[in-house]
Amino acid sequence: MRPSKHKIQFTNKHIKKSYLLKDGQPAHYIENSGSGMIVFEKDNWQYMLSIDKRVSKQVSIQSLIEIANSIDYSTKKKKLL
Repeated sequence: MRPSKHKIQFTNKHIKKSYLLKDGQPAHYIENSGSGMIVFEKDNWQYMLSIDKRVSKQVSIQSLIEIANSIDYSTKKKKLL
């Protein structure tokens, strides 16, 4: 996780597949030699959720998408607390 202003840029050649999160934000699946990751932005933060390829049969891309969808940090909620 890093501030969006310092995010890592990925080119289209790195992106294997794109998904739409429940909040309407895009999430991109990116592979490298040893892992696969979902990269997305929420509330001015860039998130990168990765899984080692050796356990990719136990933890699917869909599992990473579900985790991404479960992140629900909102500045509106913070102000209410």
